[in-house]
Amino acid sequence: MSADRQATLKRLLRVIALSVGDFALLLARCNSIEVRDRLVADLKAQLGSGLYDRHVTDADGVVNLVDILDEVEEGTQVISVTGLEASPHLHDILALANNAREEFRKRFKFPLVLWVTDDVEAELRRRSPDLASWAAPPFDFALVRAELQAMLERETADVLDWAFAREGKRGIGQELQWAWQEWQRLEENRSPELAAKVALAFGIEAGSGDAAREHFENCLKQVKTGSLAAAAHYRLGLWWQLRGKQERVNFGVNCDLAREQLQRAWQEPEGKQASVALVLGEILLALALPETGKTPQWEALANFANELVILPDWAAGLRAEVEIACQDWQVAKTEAEKALQGQERQGFYLLSLGRSLIGMNQAKEAIAPLERAKALVLPKDDPDLHIRILQALHRAYTAVGNYRDAFTVKCDRESVETSYGFRAFIGAGRLQPQRRVGAIGEDAMEEVAASGRQADIEALVDRVKRSDCRLTVVHGPSGVGKSSLLQWG
Repeated sequence: MSADRQATLKRLLRVIALSVGDFALLLARCNSIEVRDRLVADLKAQLGSGLYDRHVTDADGVVNLVDILDEVEEGTQVISVTGLEASPHLHDILALANNAREEFRKRFKFPLVLWVTDDVEAELRRRSPDLASWAAPPFDFALVRAELQAMLERETADVLDWAFAREGKRGIGQELQWAWQEWQRLEENRSPELAAKVALAFGIEAGSGDAAREHFENCLKQVKTGSLAAAAHYRLGLWWQLRGKQERVNFGVNCDLAREQLQRAWQEPEGKQASVALVLGEILLALALPETGKTPQWEALANFANELVILPDWAAGLRAEVEIACQDWQVAKTEAEKALQGQERQGFYLLSLGRSLIGMNQAKEAIAPLERAKALVLPKDDPDLHIRILQALHRAYTAVGNYRDAFTVKCDRESVETSYGFRAFIGAGRLQPQRRVGAIGEDAMEEVAASGRQADIEALVDRVKRSDCRLTVVHGPSGVGKSSLLQWG
């Protein structure tokens, strides 16, 4: 233990000893769970059975801190409360404690130590201003530089594995956030590589928002080459790819930006990853699809497929698409069948096989692989590919004269295109939320927001969250918009 932390602990013990017999609210501030647990253990060693340690968990729900008094045994000299930083009910716990402020002085005859982080302390002063006014200045147990660096290294040890995984990792620990806040306060020169790792981790955690792009770009400001740079370029490529799918108007521009980042990742020796190859192939294909014949876009895809040795199935599948664009149907069929020998991306390869069969005037034989592809590729997973499958299936059914099934497939395609923003909303009816590729629920529905109901939705959400509102009734005459409101929320 550092000398400063040991001195702060002794001061806390001295205040506890002086406060026995009277209530005192003591705030112990520490931004590390690991260090805090060691400090509580030291307190336990000093005070023995006189310390009652109460750890708040998710299962406890909303805890009334006053009621903790009923749990303690005779001879308790101090209560220590930990776990507030991880409780999803923190706001309610603090508000309840503020309302019961006078009960603390009536019932507590010994000090109460609340272990807080910077965020918890800020919430305490916001949600429980009356109770917080009784607290003395916090006992600050800061981490020393060596501890912070070790913590940051430990929390980002697997960041490259997270980065090159297609989905990445969501939910980085609070330890990393707190350690980085403390680390930034130090005036010493910081390691660019460590800063790049942290920026990369924060970018992965940020998802698809603008903050994610800023973190990845910040990572590239710290390191220009190497595995971290390759990972940052790859994540930026994924970010621009998703932005292109979400903003169909700028699809080509965003795909070109994604291509630029992915090619930079691919040029790094550490960037020769299967995940990079998959996404770069998808982007090159997306840029080439609007073109026909031997264009520079198709030549770029062909060159990439020919140099792709780490994924032979994927390379064969991309070559099949190139041959379809050149209308070399037999070669395309051969490449598609070669790609289907693999275990993954079967829906994509079945589409190539079906399209090559249609080109060879074997539409009847193309229906079975296309139907299989339709079942394998769901619109929520890849709407672009699903729509392409439906387009090919419509051509096949039409070619064999099965107009009923062709019409059904066409209706399905138009429904998916409308749902995912490939075509404009046309006609009257109940407002439905337009699905966004990669969206996780944080994006507002534009139609409802434009109708002026956003404030109603926010009020409804706030009411549902309140513990004193057991029942909420949404009422109104037919057609006023009740179903649209609930459908969005």
